[in-house]
Amino acid sequence: MKLPLCLAAIASSFILAEAAPSDDMENLRTSCENAASVLNASLNSTAAMDTAGLVQNITWQLGASRANLAFMNTTSTTNGTSNTTNSLNSPYFDYVHSIYTFSEAVMRRGRIYHLEMNLPVYNSLKGLAIGVQAYGMQLRAAGMISPHATIRTFTAGSSIVDAESVWANNANFPGRLKRHVRLRR
Repeated sequence: MKLPLCLAAIASSFILAEAAPSDDMENLRTSCENAASVLNASLNSTAAMDTAGLVQNITWQLGASRANLAFMNTTSTTNGTSNTTNSLNSPYFDYVHSIYTFSEAVMRRGRIYHLEMNLPVYNSLKGLAIGVQAYGMQLRAAGMISPHATIRTFTAGSSIVDAESVWANNANFPGRLKRHVRLRR
């Protein structure tokens, strides 16, 4: 069975776009830091923001990095060569630190007056937390990070879950300021 031409082109672009795990981590770190700076800059300027889109973009990049890592592992075992023996702890720690920074920015954004709905951001954060955990476990299973880095994976996932909890309240009405009403007796 032949793949249609467009699917073959897409598949070949994934193969040609292969990057080293350290490059993927650097790209993820840069994306997290850029998204955090966009969120921090918007805190005082606008109540309308696409926080869910920013979170989803990082989740997609994480998924692409995981697919790239899985592809590298299958090609290295089929070619008879060993996996990368370099320790990726340093770039991994930088990436995890950017996850903390991003989570804090998302928490600050969720705690202030905003016009966006909570549920899309909450769902995007849930997907990101799962992706961060899976990526860390995949790197550890491939022997690319140390067991100490696995602890950082858990704490990074925990910081995203903390951000999730800020956006979890579906009972509030985004875009409305809380007003205290005094009742007369």
